[in-house]
Amino acid sequence: MSVPGSAAYNSACACGEQFDEQWIRDTTEALRARHGEPTTAWTKATLRSRPGHMPRILVAASATATIARRQANGVGGPADRADWFVTPPAADADLA
Repeated sequence: MSVPGSAAYNSACACGEQFDEQWIRDTTEALRARHGEPTTAWTKATLRSRPGHMPRILVAASATATIARRQANGVGGPADRADWFVTPPAADADLA
């Protein structure tokens, strides 16, 4: 039986997947790309001075329930919505 923290425990699991340094790097990079970057973009967009498309999103959200839900859901899941919120062409296309 392997003990957590031992080399045998860290090198493989029961499913046969290797938990080595490369796995850690790959997993960390995937997590950063999927969650870290969109969350950072969303946060920066809301804290900095707002470009012209953001007031349009907020005005549209105040008038349209669908857009309001999309805006509100972006707070909890920016990975799915950051591009729409921080990229003017994506916002314009969605609001059209």
